[in-house]
Amino acid sequence: MTATVNAVDAAAEYADLGFRVFPLKPGAKVPATKNGCKDATGDVEQIERWWGHTPDANVAIATAGLLVVDIDGADNSLLRNADRMLELSVAPYTQTPSGGRHYLFQQPPGTWGNTTSKLAPKVDTRADGGYIVAPPSVLTNGGYKWLSDPLDVSPERLPLPPQWVIDGLVGDAELAEIAAINGSDARDLVDISQGVVEGGRNDAAARYIGERLRGLPELSDAAVRFVRDAATGWNTRNRPPLDEGELGKVFESIYRREIQRRTGEAAVLPLKPEQIARGDERGDLRLEIVDSDPRTFRLHSSRWEGYVVLSEDDLMSPTRLAKRVLGQADYMLPSLFLKQWKSATLPQLYNAASHVAAPREMKRSLVVAEHLYNALSQCFDRDEPMKDGRPVRVADVGITFKFNTVWEDMHLSADKITRAELIKAVEAAGIDQEYRPRVGGKRMSFKVCTTENLAKLEEMLDG
Repeated sequence: MTATVNAVDAAAEYADLGFRVFPLKPGAKVPATKNGCKDATGDVEQIERWWGHTPDANVAIATAGLLVVDIDGADNSLLRNADRMLELSVAPYTQTPSGGRHYLFQQPPGTWGNTTSKLAPKVDTRADGGYIVAPPSVLTNGGYKWLSDPLDVSPERLPLPPQWVIDGLVGDAELAEIAAINGSDARDLVDISQGVVEGGRNDAAARYIGERLRGLPELSDAAVRFVRDAATGWNTRNRPPLDEGELGKVFESIYRREIQRRTGEAAVLPLKPEQIARGDERGDLRLEIVDSDPRTFRLHSSRWEGYVVLSEDDLMSPTRLAKRVLGQADYMLPSLFLKQWKSATLPQLYNAASHVAAPREMKRSLVVAEHLYNALSQCFDRDEPMKDGRPVRVADVGITFKFNTVWEDMHLSADKITRAELIKAVEAAGIDQEYRPRVGGKRMSFKVCTTENLAKLEEMLDG
C-alpha cells in the first residue's frame, strides 16, 4: 500500500490486499454500519458507496483470520522491553493517537478470540469477531499512522506471532481442551508444558509435539511450522533444554507418525531438519558484498533458495534484517539469533564476505527498472484488465496491472526484486494513476502505466 491521506483510497487498498474493511463514524471508533465488523467486505464497489455517503468516515479492518497485538498508551511498560519490541516489529504496525501500537500478525492454527490484558496490563489482542482502527483514521486526540512500512502484504503473508504471545494466550483451559479432544490427561499436558528435568525430556517432547499435531484440523505447512515453533519455545523451559538437533529428530519422528496415523501412508517431511531444529544459524550463513552504487549485500543460507538482498541499513538493523528475510525467503529468524546479530554474527560474516560484480550498469535501481519495463512493455492487448492483475494494454486507458502481481513475478526472478525496490521504480517512472473498472462483475482497482511512464523508464535505462 502506498502512503495516502484519503480514507476511501486507503480502504480500497486494504481490500485489494485481501483484508476486509468497513466504515467507522467520523472522528470515532464506533461502527457506522448496522452489524459492525460482520459487515466488513473486500468489495471495492461497496467501499466506494460507503465512503461516497460519508467521505470523512474512519477506516476499520476486521481481524477475523488475524491476530493483532494492541498495546495501549505511550507509557506502556511493554514498549520499553527492547527484546519484545524486536520480536513484534517483524509485523506491520501502526501508532495510535494515544501513542500505543497495533501489530498485525497472521492467525495461528486453532480458534482465536479477543482478549483484554491477558498478555500484560493494557495489552489486548484482536482476532475473530474483532476489528482495529486503521490509518488514516483520525480521532479527537490525533490520528493513526504506519510506523512500519505501510501495509503491503496479504493476510496470509503476514508473519506468525512470536512464541511468547502464543504462550501468553494459550493457558491451562486451552491445553485441557486440546487434551480432551485427544483423549489424554489434561493435568499431565499442563505439567509438561512448564518444562521437565533431564531424564524425561525426550518423552515429554514427544508428548508435547504429538498432542499439538493431533489437535490440528489439517497438517498444512503453516500449521506444522506453528507447532515446530511452539516446541522450540517450550524446550527453553526444560532444565536443561534438549539439544536443538535432538529436538529436531523428535519432531520429525512424531510428525511422520502423525501423518501415518491420519493417512496410513509414510510421511514426507515438508521442512528441512535444520529448519525444525533451529540450531546455530551462524555456521550456515554466507555474505556477499555487491560492488554496486549504492552498495548492496546478498545473504545466503541452505534454509532458503537463492539469496536475500539487503541494503546497508538492513544489514545494520536486526529488525530490518528479520523483515527482509521473512519477506524474501519466507523464513523467520529466531529472536536469539537477532540479539547476537550485531555483536557476534555480523562481524564474522563481514570479515569472511566475498566481493561480487554488480548487476549490469552497476546500479540495482536499473536492474529493477529493466524488470518493470520488460513486464509492462511486453504485455498484450485486451478489452478489459486481467482479473489476476497481470499487465495488459487496454485501449484508451493504458497498461493496467496490479502491483502485487507484478512484484511477485519479479521476486521469483534470479534478481529477487524486493517490494520496496519496486515501489521506488514505480514512483520514479511517475506511475500514479488508478483505474477501477468492473471485472467479472466485481469492482477492482488497477495501476495504469501510460506511454509517458514507459518513456521515462526507457530514459532511465538509456542513462
